[in-house]
Amino acid sequence: QLILGWEESVCSSNHYFMDTVQSIRASISSTSEEKPSYLQHLTDAGIREMSNDEQRLVDMQIEIFAYWKLMKKRYVDYIIMSTYSELVNKPINETLKTSLMDTVFGRKDDELVKLFSPNDRIERERDNIISRLGRLCEARDALNDHDTTRTIG
Repeated sequence: QLILGWEESVCSSNHYFMDTVQSIRASISSTSEEKPSYLQHLTDAGIREMSNDEQRLVDMQIEIFAYWKLMKKRYVDYIIMSTYSELVNKPINETLKTSLMDTVFGRKDDELVKLFSPNDRIERERDNIISRLGRLCEARDALNDHDTTRTIG
């Protein structure tokens, strides 16, 4: 079920999927020796004579074949991902969530404020930046107020 949840539709952002689709489509135009056996009956002229629905069926067959090639490569990755998810992430997340909730709700408000407050160095840097920004704004205002039409004589 976990893997099926990851694979909700026949599409992929993986470039291998679209590269395979394009390669299969290009092989339709190639000579008979270069075509895979499942495409031997297809030609460009034959596809042009097909209805839109028939052309869409050919596209779907190509996409399903390309997707299956991709899935064979990803299957091993999915085994690793689902094993890691079930045996590592889930137990750690459940343990951390319980521990964090116990820690947070077991503290008094003043302890939480101290826990989530920035340290003294960050507060000093913030104050310094605010002060500098104020001086820069004052300088900008002074320059804007300066009469630029006066000439030195």
